[in-house]
Amino acid sequence: MTYKISIYKNTFETKNFITIEVKNNSGKQVKDVSVIDIVPAYAVYHKGGVEAEEMDASVRPQKVTHGKGGSQVIWSLSDLDAKEQRVMSYHLKAKLNILGAISLPRATAEYMRKGGKKRKAYSNIFKLG
Repeated sequence: MTYKISIYKNTFETKNFITIEVKNNSGKQVKDVSVIDIVPAYAVYHKGGVEAEEMDASVRPQKVTHGKGGSQVIWSLSDLDAKEQRVMSYHLKAKLNILGAISLPRATAEYMRKGGKKRKAYSNIFKLG
């Protein structure tokens, strides 16, 4: 059986709050789930995003690293039960005034498949603005 993870990137209420929804569409538990998102260099990642009171399933990132190409935000979900859905969020702020829409890179979900094989699922390319 192939596990099926879906991952979707969107905004919540205002365009500066990015949400990433990860769902286990299979009937089996998926182990060692990590969600990785890249914040481009022309933007700044801010902690928090949508507060837990506003979104019940909000998950805080485990690690944020900053580099020349932008920031990498990593959430570790451990296990994802059958049909379970989790939501990650953060606040994004542009460093410059940007006219028009910008595309944000795909988020990635990595997880372990039965037999110890690593699998990946990719989100949509989200256009902001």
